[in-house]
Amino acid sequence: MYALVGIVGLMISIYMRPFEWNESLSKLPFLQVCCALAIGGLALDVATKRTRIVSNPLLPLCCFFAFWCTVSLALVSVSLVGRVFQLMISFLLYLLISHSVQTVKAFTRLVMTIFALGLFVAYVGADQGFNPHGCFILPAEEDGTKPLFDGQNCDATGELKQEDAVELCYEGADDKEVTYMCERQGLFKTSSIEGRVRYLGVLTDPNELALATSLALPIAFAFFEIKKTTFRLLLLLFALGLIALEIVFTQSRGGQLVFGTVLGSYFVRKFGLARGVMVAAMMVLPLLLMGGRSGEAADQSSIDRLEAASAAIHLLMAFPIKGGGHTQFTEHHHLTAHNAYLLAAGELGMPGMLTFGCMMYLCVKITANVLTFEFAPDDTEGPAVQSLAMAMLAAFAGLIIGIFFLSWTYHYVLWIHFGLIGSLYAVMKTKYPHFRVELTRKEVGAVFVGILVFLVVWTFHIKRKGCW
Repeated sequence: MYALVGIVGLMISIYMRPFEWNESLSKLPFLQVCCALAIGGLALDVATKRTRIVSNPLLPLCCFFAFWCTVSLALVSVSLVGRVFQLMISFLLYLLISHSVQTVKAFTRLVMTIFALGLFVAYVGADQGFNPHGCFILPAEEDGTKPLFDGQNCDATGELKQEDAVELCYEGADDKEVTYMCERQGLFKTSSIEGRVRYLGVLTDPNELALATSLALPIAFAFFEIKKTTFRLLLLLFALGLIALEIVFTQSRGGQLVFGTVLGSYFVRKFGLARGVMVAAMMVLPLLLMGGRSGEAADQSSIDRLEAASAAIHLLMAFPIKGGGHTQFTEHHHLTAHNAYLLAAGELGMPGMLTFGCMMYLCVKITANVLTFEFAPDDTEGPAVQSLAMAMLAAFAGLIIGIFFLSWTYHYVLWIHFGLIGSLYAVMKTKYPHFRVELTRKEVGAVFVGILVFLVVWTFHIKRKGCW
C-alpha cells in the first residue's frame, strides 16, 4: 500500500516533530510533502486496485462537522485562510487513514507506528524529568520560537526553592535584559514548563503529552494478546512503566485519569466491573501519590477551567445555533475552553456539539460491534482484529475522559484516532461485506439528551463554585 508511506510520515511529523530539532529538516515543508505522498499513494492504490474506497458511518458526521466549522467561522469573520488550517489537516488525516488502510496487516503496522511514536515521546518526557535544571532564555511571544538554553545551571540547593533559583541565571548572565526560566533540559531541544515535562509541537502542553502517550498503552496490550511471547510481555511491562513514569513527571491529573481509564478498560474486560475497577485503581494509586499538582497553583487552575467552562456555556446561550465561530473562543475569553465538548458548544453551537458527541459515540459503537462480532471459525486474523478493536475501545474510553480537560476538539491526535476507527471499519467491511454499523435516530436523541444533562449539571456546578 503506497499511501502508508505518506501516512507514516504524517504520524512522524505530528508526534516526533523532527523538523523542530533538526536544522536540515527545518527548511523542508515536511508536513506538506508527507500529505502529498499520502494523497498520491492513495490515488495510486485505487488506480492499481490495491485499495477500493469504502465508506464508513463516521464519514458524513466528519464532513458535516468540518463544513459547520467553516460556516460558523465565515459568519463571524471574513478571514478563513489560516484559521481553518488545523481543521483541514485534521480532516485530511481522518480521510487518508480511514480510506487507505483496509487490511489487517496494514492496520497493525499503522497502530504499531503510533505505539512506537508514543513510546518515543514518553521516553523524552521521562528523560527530561531526571535531568538537572538549566537557565533558558524566554523568547518574545511574537517570535514563536522555543526557550533557548544558555548553558548555565540553576539547580536549587539547600532551602532555596526552584522558583527562586531563576535568580542564579541573572547573576551569571551577560545580558540582564532578557527573561529567564529555570527549567529541566531535555532531549531534542525540549524543556519543561514550571517543572512539568513536555514535548514539542502539538504536545507542548504537559497534559496533552500525558494524554497522547496514554493512548499508546492499549496498543501494547493488543500486541501481547495477538501473540503471547516473552518479548511482547517485556515490551508491555516496559511501556507500562515508562508511560507511568512520564505521566508522573507531567504532573497531569487528567493524564492520571486517562491512564487509569485505559487500564480499567482491560481489567474490567478480564475480571468484571467491580474487580477490574479495583485493580486499576490500585495500579494508578502510586501515580496519584507521586505526581499531580496540589496547593494554590492547582486550585487556581481548577478555577480558571471553571471560568472558561462558564464562558463556553454563555457563548452557547448567546448563539445556540451557529456558536461563536470556529477558533473564536479566545476572542470572548482570555483562555481556551480546556474542554473539547464545551469548546465545540461555544464555538459551533448545538449542531456542532451534537455532531461531535455523535462522532465520539459512534467510535465506541464500532469498536464494541467488532468485539462482539462472530468471526468465521477458519478466519485466522479474527482474534488479532478483536485485540486491535479492544485497544481502540480502551483508547477511546481514555479519550472520552481526557478531552474533558483539554481543548482537543480539532486536535491532530484525536482525528488520527477517528481515522483509525474508520480504518478498522474498512478492515471489517473488506473481510465481511455484511458487517454494518449505523447511528440510529434513537441514539442521536440519547446523545442529545446526554448533552443537555451534562450542560445543566455542569452549569449548576460552576454556579456552586462561584465561577458563573
